[in-house]
Amino acid sequence: MKKYQIYTIIALVLMTVCFTIPVLGWFGAKAKIAAGEPIAGYSYKIYDLYTSFQYKNHLMPDDVKASLQKAIEQKAEIGTPSFPIWYVALEAPNYPKDAFPDGIPVYFHVDGYGGDVHEMNTINHYIGMYPMEHGGNVERAIAPYYLLISTLCMLAFLYYDGKFNSLLMVLPTIAPLLFMGAFAGWLYWYGHN
Repeated sequence: MKKYQIYTIIALVLMTVCFTIPVLGWFGAKAKIAAGEPIAGYSYKIYDLYTSFQYKNHLMPDDVKASLQKAIEQKAEIGTPSFPIWYVALEAPNYPKDAFPDGIPVYFHVDGYGGDVHEMNTINHYIGMYPMEHGGNVERAIAPYYLLISTLCMLAFLYYDGKFNSLLMVLPTIAPLLFMGAFAGWLYWYGHN
């Protein structure tokens, strides 16, 4: 096996396990939950598995934290099961350390966000910022399609040995740069509006 194939396999496994599977398995589920519509059974399994080792709002009861079904029944804040790509925790005088020991954490994902989103939006309101729902809608909407296409391109790159083999890696290679540009743009926009 060639060196580039080994690196591609490592990248493919990381991207597929951390992002593609949870993003595609959770695609549209949060909107269906909000609308009171049923979601696919695999969405429950993916959410419960991936969020079992991620942060949950510390104000939620422990039995609700462990089950999407119970979170839906309790109308608890539901996050996103994919791996987070960025984390921020803010502290404010009106949120005492004994009630919020980690500050107010929010985890940003390629397809959404999780953590203490309601509390963060409350702080954002007091300082004149928009709620988090206003940012990155296009990026979150195209993330599942990008991840699926990139995963397929990487698989094809491993098995296709033709003249234009390297073109299959253009999308997976430039996406982090595009993402960083969009992310910096949203950070600037939220910081100035």
